[in-house]
Amino acid sequence: MRILLVGLLAVAVPGCASAQDASFLAGYWLSCSGGQEVSETWSDARGKVMIGTSVTLEKGETSWEFNRIAPSAAGLSFFAAPSGQPPAEFPLSAARSGPNRLVFENPAHDFPQRVIFALEGEHLKARIEGTIGGKAEAMDWAYAKAALNQRCPR
Repeated sequence: MRILLVGLLAVAVPGCASAQDASFLAGYWLSCSGGQEVSETWSDARGKVMIGTSVTLEKGETSWEFNRIAPSAAGLSFFAAPSGQPPAEFPLSAARSGPNRLVFENPAHDFPQRVIFALEGEHLKARIEGTIGGKAEAMDWAYAKAALNQRCPR
């Protein structure tokens, strides 16, 4: 399963243990670069869960992803389900996370094995990392907060 991950914002603290720790993710985020329009919409933390959706438009094609941040047997996990695939779980790596940075890892996943989210000033940075065919690969996105359903300039 290949996951195209395009969004999550969280301010992490060591020992981050609940969706409340990622609560300022709530809202609408937009990335307009590299010929892609990527939008992310996240709920606030309701109970112990945050729900997110993303839509990517590129070269006339649309892909989507349903995400959640929720408690799991591993503690707090990020679950990603791109374009109708079953969800993949990425447990939080407390040792790699810190203020304004969350790192979720699943070394057994095909790609990615690591998902990184960081708040840098007013921008959300998202990165996925891992190996494909023994070769290190990574993808990066930069988002700005936007009005609900705002689109990229054409």
